[in-house]
Amino acid sequence: MGGLWSGKTLCYVLPILTQVGPHPQGELKALVVVPVQTLVKQIEEEFKSYNACGAVISALSGANDFRKEQRNLAPEGVCVSDVIIATPGRLMDHLTDRASGVKLDSLRFLVVDEADRMGTMVRQEWLAVVERRSGGLLRATCLADILATRLAPRKILLSATLSRDVEELHMWNLHQPRLFRANESTSKEVAVDLHSLDHVSGALSLPSSIRHTVLAVEQKFHPLVLFLKIVEEDWKRVLVFTNEKESSLRLSILISRLAKSKFTVEQLTGDLFGNRRAKVLKRFKNGTTRVLICSDVLSRGVDVEDIDCVVNYDLPKNDRLFVHRAGRTGRAGKPGHVLSLADGEAVSALRKIFVKNVLRKNGLWVNAEEVKIAEDVIEPHLHRYEKALKHLKKTLEAKQAAKPSS
Repeated sequence: MGGLWSGKTLCYVLPILTQVGPHPQGELKALVVVPVQTLVKQIEEEFKSYNACGAVISALSGANDFRKEQRNLAPEGVCVSDVIIATPGRLMDHLTDRASGVKLDSLRFLVVDEADRMGTMVRQEWLAVVERRSGGLLRATCLADILATRLAPRKILLSATLSRDVEELHMWNLHQPRLFRANESTSKEVAVDLHSLDHVSGALSLPSSIRHTVLAVEQKFHPLVLFLKIVEEDWKRVLVFTNEKESSLRLSILISRLAKSKFTVEQLTGDLFGNRRAKVLKRFKNGTTRVLICSDVLSRGVDVEDIDCVVNYDLPKNDRLFVHRAGRTGRAGKPGHVLSLADGEAVSALRKIFVKNVLRKNGLWVNAEEVKIAEDVIEPHLHRYEKALKHLKKTLEAKQAAKPSS
């Protein structure tokens, strides 16, 4: 288990390439399964960076043409890849199509990155097929055979958070599991059995380079306060999380209007796929886009260095979600900031629950402070904000009018 800042990908990239060896034989040694298309490309690049042995690395996802993938996998009907990185759906497409030539007889590593995001149906969807075709359990006649010959591939599950649900861990069919925990200053191995995996304490942490500010202000002023804070701090890359698509749309329109020519704001939406999504992320990476707004689901695969600030525009519902968001800033010991916008009312139940139950209870109230925004900070900008709200209303009405009537 490693935080999003811990470089956890290397913990399997290097051992896998070592296993392939200096003279690759064109046998599939490793299968890396990830929940979303964008991670496939990122992990492929990581493998290529360290691939001095010339191993054949294949990336399979819905972003590519299926038949072209088949031709690259098996130019003469037999798979020549040493390592395959794939989403579950595309993996099953190839495993159920003989023309792909993918065989798992020689598989030594089965890696599942972001395992906690795979859902609860992995065994029915693809895991049982991979286990059966990798041959270990079929060729073994007893437990002693399994232990002696090590025929079954080694499973490596990675996550920025550790599930405390034992049932979720059982579905992966782990044998003598070991838990590795990593944070910014220490990496230690903890030997655990499957019965105690839901009692590991202190599993969630943030690097000390991250500062966290909870801004308490009346909810209707959240967009304005966020804009003012971005300008005041002069953050160059800001990643904003919302819980709903509608909230994301409204915020992107308002911040764009307030910013005008100062900086560019973009939104990751569900209708962005492949190259269009990649172009949005590229603009954010190179600094052309200063503020990127998205939901937690759409943020998967957003791997951008030097994010100055992560914003919880809508408060995360639990500690795991908070860590997944916050871990995108303050990487490799660099300073980072987390900004959480909360209702300024003294009796705000949501703010109290967030601070007490999500943060303090889980040891995440570190380098943190609550700041109440005074009215005199907002007042000079109210006229400008009112104009932006009118623009928002007109824009939403125009979008609604443009929709085809049913």
